[in-house]
Amino acid sequence: MFKMYTVMAPERDLKPGEQLFAQGDWGDKCFIVQKGSVHLYHNQRLFAMIPQGEILGEMALIEENKRFATARAGKDGAKLYEISRDRFLKLVKERPEFSLEILKCMSNRLRTWGSMNIR
Repeated sequence: MFKMYTVMAPERDLKPGEQLFAQGDWGDKCFIVQKGSVHLYHNQRLFAMIPQGEILGEMALIEENKRFATARAGKDGAKLYEISRDRFLKLVKERPEFSLEILKCMSNRLRTWGSMNIR
């Protein structure tokens, strides 16, 4: 879904369980999962798995805030595309379809995670 926006994006490889970012860190980039998966933890409690083809870390960029969750590679590790804040904002402004994909993704997560009562 987001792969078309990763042209010339830096790649990042994570070993199984390796931390990508921590809850409370300031977010200056988001990531698109190219291979594997990333697990999200809030207050050390696993609450979600981000599969191949999906984006993560976008909330901190949109809100200009700290990370809500800690992200760690799944059991098979993960290969990610890295999207800087500047690139993300440029895509939002210039590519309406990118913004729509972000909204669809966030809407789906609200629907799924909203019933989990994450605090």
